[in-house]
Order: sequence, then structure tokens, then C-alpha cells
Amino acid sequence: MKVIVVGGERLAYHFAKLLIAKGYRVTIINKDLNFCKELSKKLRIPIIHGDGSKRQILEEAEIMPNDVLVSLTPKDQDNLVITMLAKETFGTKRVVARVNDPENKEVFRALGITSVSPTELIAEVVSQLTIVDDIKSYFPISKEGELTVLEIAVDESSPVANKKLKDIDLPQESIVGAIFRKGSLIIPRGETSVHVGDRLFVFCHSRVQSEVMKAITGEV
Repeated sequence: MKVIVVGGERLAYHFAKLLIAKGYRVTIINKDLNFCKELSKKLRIPIIHGDGSKRQILEEAEIMPNDVLVSLTPKDQDNLVITMLAKETFGTKRVVARVNDPENKEVFRALGITSVSPTELIAEVVSQLTIVDDIKSYFPISKEGELTVLEIAVDESSPVANKKLKDIDLPQESIVGAIFRKGSLIIPRGETSVHVGDRLFVFCHSRVQSEVMKAITGEV
């Protein structure tokens, strides 16, 4: 199984880095030749220059039914065409499309396509990939529904603002898996500082949700 990321430029780059760090195979498709050349210097993964809405390009990416396709172009119509091509022609069941106009979400939903905003992207694709098994290595979770992914915004009043993750008193059964900052995805470590404006993606046991919210926002 691999993740095929179409379009998205910088968002695709940071997103791919996150997935690679988690051990997943990633292929990137992009129409911008210069961007593809730049990526090839930074990432040791298949990078295909071409239009992801064309059948031959997805064939070149060797897309399979058990793969995950994520379309991140700035145009909802293009994302719809790309994800439908993957579903209908190649039988790829797990497709995710970036939606830029919230009014289009219902159209995607009716066609069986998961639509997300950039800030929803991490949590949704984590779910699509079933990274649950990966997260379980941090704390014991035995039943379906016990793992929760929280997206929490950090503002000036947050007690974690300007602190390093290692200094934040989070419950044992929780971990900050990713940070969305100024359009970029960050894979955090203990030394990573939390900034005002960050959006933290926290994986936790459902029973400690309130404790996590209180630790990060100061409120329950």
C-alpha cells in the first residue's frame, strides 16, 4: 500500500514528509516541472511530472485498489476529477480531496469522496491509513473507538504557548503527533516549541480528552 499525493505544492511536500517519517510509501504527482525537480533533491521517493487527472499519469504511478490517493490541487473541480478517476477507473476506494469552497463538500460526500480542508488533512488521512496501529505503540488501546484525534488551536491565552513539548504536562495516554503551522506540517519532537497560531493534532485515549484539552487550552 502507498499514498499518492496529487498537487498541493508546499502542502504536499510537508504532508509527504510526515507520511515518510511514519514509514509509509509515498508517490507525488505534480504538473509543475520545476517543483518536481526541487522535490527530487529533497525527497527520495517517486516524483512524477504530469497531470493527475490523466489516466496514463495514474498508471505511471502504479495506483492500486488498496492505495490511498490524496488530491490537493487548489481547484475543487480538479480534485473531483482526479479522485473520481482513481475510484472509477482503478478501483481505489480510499480517496481524499482537498475542498477549497465549503459549499462543495456536499457534492463530494454524495459521490463517496472524503473532502477536507488543509487543517483537517492530517487527521483524515491518518484515519484513512489506519495509523492507529502505529499510535498504539505509545499507549495501550484495545477497543475500536478508544483512540481520538483532537485538533486544538493555540492562542495567546493557552498555557502551552511558547513551551517545548517535553515541558507540557499531558496525560500519559496522549501524544502530539503533528503540528500545522503557517501552512506547513511539522513532525514534532520533545524539543519542538509550540507557537501561538499553531494547530496541534493530539492522539489520545478517549477517556483523557478532557485532560488533554485542559492542558493545552486551560479550559475543559
